[in-house]
Amino acid sequence: APDHDSPASQFTKAARRENLIDILVDIGFETIHMYEDGHCGFDGSWTYLLAVKDSSNDYRWYMTQPEMEVEIHSRIRRTKSGSSALKYFDGSIMQTYQVPHKVFEVVFCRTEPKPLSCVTDVARI
Repeated sequence: APDHDSPASQFTKAARRENLIDILVDIGFETIHMYEDGHCGFDGSWTYLLAVKDSSNDYRWYMTQPEMEVEIHSRIRRTKSGSSALKYFDGSIMQTYQVPHKVFEVVFCRTEPKPLSCVTDVARI
């Protein structure tokens, strides 16, 4: 994962990730989410990429914590012991996935040419 001092991904070995994202978009993936998770028992946070072909289901990514808890409860298979089948995931964890870490936004906005979504001067648009 980048840090606040990292250059735009296009200028680093992370350019491969950017190329992968471009390829996913080119072959028809409509929604792409990047998120970090530090709850899986690795030495640090890992960055994951989720690509979805049909953006009509994107609302599930942005469910509130209670909505996500209900969705999990209604869809997850029960264990024989009755304990939770999910060790590291619940509605509150999902909330942390919904908004990418600020560092990804900062590094993305260093891309040349500057992406339109990074332009804050409304007069330029």
